[in-house]
Amino acid sequence: MNRTQIMESPEFREQMQRRFTIQTYIQRISPANLYSEASSSILGITEGGFGFVVAGVGGGGPFRSLELSQGITASWPQIAAIAVGLVVCFAASYMLFLRMEIRPGG
Repeated sequence: MNRTQIMESPEFREQMQRRFTIQTYIQRISPANLYSEASSSILGITEGGFGFVVAGVGGGGPFRSLELSQGITASWPQIAAIAVGLVVCFAASYMLFLRMEIRPGG
């Protein structure tokens, strides 16, 4: 089989779809991705081709300025996920700290 036949096979497409699904799930919990989505929504910008930042909504659509309240309303799931992650990490580290056996004098 040559490379073209492999890439056109149903097994290859199914495997690529599974990889894409896993990648999407990982990105949904990534703090960097959550922050990027939230800040883009609040500021009303989107990335164009080659990573250039373009003002407007929807890949080169007309410029649409969002009010701060509209941007925050649109990005509240990302903000909530970042806050929940922060609280969970803080609680876990605090519990580990309390479990440590700390004695005066070493």
